[in-house]
Amino acid sequence: MEDIKQLLQHNGQYDSTDSNSDTDSEESTISAVKNGTNANQEGRMPTRRPNPNVHNRNALLARENRRKKKAHLEAMEKELEQVRGTNKQLKKALKQQMKAVGQLQREKRYFQSVIANHKEIENLIKALNVRMHVQQ
Repeated sequence: MEDIKQLLQHNGQYDSTDSNSDTDSEESTISAVKNGTNANQEGRMPTRRPNPNVHNRNALLARENRRKKKAHLEAMEKELEQVRGTNKQLKKALKQQMKAVGQLQREKRYFQSVIANHKEIENLIKALNVRMHVQQ
């Protein structure tokens, strides 16, 4: 409602110092803008200029659509930033896990080689024990 009054005031059609009779015409003009019709206009001749209030209504609707679009875009940008932050955290966690997997694979290969050389290691330990007893 305030937007309509501001538009009408901007176009010089609305003045807050009008009398009560002007208030009635103001209300009819505002309702006409909302409805897209003119209360004083019965049947317009096709050669006349279009109703300026219809343009005001279109301007209001366009402004509202731009506001909604801007709000939607801001919400999408905020969501995008949150998703990017989450993605960054997930990449960091993945990198740490990949590092841990690499370390575990190296340990696995080491222990497999220990198991594969079990007999050789056992023989070496026995030989060392025998030498230790001999030297004492």
